[in-house]
Amino acid sequence: VSTQSTGFYHVSPGQQLGAGKVLQKVRKTMQRATNIVKRVSPLNNFSSRVNFRRNFASGAGGKTLVVAELNNNTLAPATLNTISAAAKLGDVTVLVTGKGVDGAASFVSKFEGVKQVLVADSASLEKPLAETVSQAILDAQKAHNFTHILAPATSFGKNVLPRVSALLDSAQLSEIVEIVDAETFVRPIYAGNALSTVKSKDPVKVITVRATAFPKAAEGSTAAPVSNLTTNPSSTLSSWEGQEVKKIRKTRAHFCNKNRLWRTST
Repeated sequence: VSTQSTGFYHVSPGQQLGAGKVLQKVRKTMQRATNIVKRVSPLNNFSSRVNFRRNFASGAGGKTLVVAELNNNTLAPATLNTISAAAKLGDVTVLVTGKGVDGAASFVSKFEGVKQVLVADSASLEKPLAETVSQAILDAQKAHNFTHILAPATSFGKNVLPRVSALLDSAQLSEIVEIVDAETFVRPIYAGNALSTVKSKDPVKVITVRATAFPKAAEGSTAAPVSNLTTNPSSTLSSWEGQEVKKIRKTRAHFCNKNRLWRTST
């Protein structure tokens, strides 16, 4: 074998190496390259995280909208976890939709990270239909040009945000558990058995947040300003028929022998 350079060692022209020697040197070269990658990668990762904190965590980066979830005009707890996640991306605006929701808007304005609260108060928003709530979100987007739209990964968020994502022609990022930077997020896959790091180049990121992965936002010392959003959503595609809450009795199985099984309710 005759070569000029291998990158990590030098072989003189015309020098003859046996097959064993070549294989040994190749192995050493690969090991050195692996060690260098291990040393460099943490530095690159650290640099990207520093830049992210400088540009986005300080609030100088994007504009983030959090769609608040209400339960009988009371703020759902998962909304506070979503606010905590959104605060990592920039200034947070919270959109409160419904009928007679001034109390909920005033309440959410007091939490840390919230810079503004928008209120979409309309009879058509009294019940959280995806068709009407999504129209209010789009009106907020047109008025304020947000870079990120977040909602809790609950039945509410999973119902509303896919429609918003389609209308904005943006690929939704579902149930994120970590924010790496303004474009990169971590989310579970394979029923939670693996984590996937995904990067979105869409101008507007539509995201649902797994509440258990982020702490609840703490209550601040001052309240953010509350303003009304001009919107009048309506839909002929769906209508609210009602809801019913039932208490489900759990059953516990008792195995007594191989052939018999008794069940008792608790």
